[in-house]
Amino acid sequence: MPIYLNNSKIKINSVTLPTGECGIEIPNIDFNGRVQILAIFKDSNDIIHLLLVCNAIRRIKPNINIELAIPYFPYSLQNNVLNNREYFGIKVMADIINNLNCSIVYIFDPDSDILEAILNNCKVTTFEQIITRTGFGKKIYDNNYLLIYPDKTFENKVSLLSKTLSSKVKQIKHCCFDNIKCCSSIYDSDVLLVDDMCYNETKYFKICHELKKLGAKNIYLYVTHGFFPNGLRSLQSIFRHIYCLYDSLIDCQIDETFITFLHKW
Repeated sequence: MPIYLNNSKIKINSVTLPTGECGIEIPNIDFNGRVQILAIFKDSNDIIHLLLVCNAIRRIKPNINIELAIPYFPYSLQNNVLNNREYFGIKVMADIINNLNCSIVYIFDPDSDILEAILNNCKVTTFEQIITRTGFGKKIYDNNYLLIYPDKTFENKVSLLSKTLSSKVKQIKHCCFDNIKCCSSIYDSDVLLVDDMCYNETKYFKICHELKKLGAKNIYLYVTHGFFPNGLRSLQSIFRHIYCLYDSLIDCQIDETFITFLHKW
């Protein structure tokens, strides 16, 4: 797991104990009264790594203030319970993070509003704030992208972004995929498909196929959390370029001519 302390990436040596548990070794760092941790989770072991890092820091400085930033909050998709036999994943994870007693926990474009209610000292950076604060909003405005979103659950986020970016001389248009056949703006337009996370690529092929049938010129993709379970190669056949805040790719899978990260973690 990449971990950044006070904006500097540090090397966390991950070890496997003889009994199978994962462990960590952190370098000798001089901590002051506050430490900022950016934790980018690649798998479940990284959750344990974070707990061990926080424990090691607090053993050095027991009263230190820990500010934690988590680009993708684990188990965000498990945000409700349909029957008594299911686990409430997001609540389990929130309880774990709450036990770290962080002074503030930053989260980004959460999938559900419930996280703000169950996570202590939580500060949310919204979808609209990510786009505008990284400068990507200017690119959307300058290129007059037509914003398409996959379903109604994303409508409020995109409507707010469109309102923020629009001016008296230019309106940033947007449309839900369910209604694209009624949208007269698609033909010969550059389209930006926006989504909060990419873990099911099949829907993108369907959406892009329909957009091309309606005459879209170039199709781009923005996702806040880019998991890309099959890598980027298959997506290169349908998108001109991808923009995202966070990804779970390993370095050898990253093609910087095809994907742009809005924040250099």
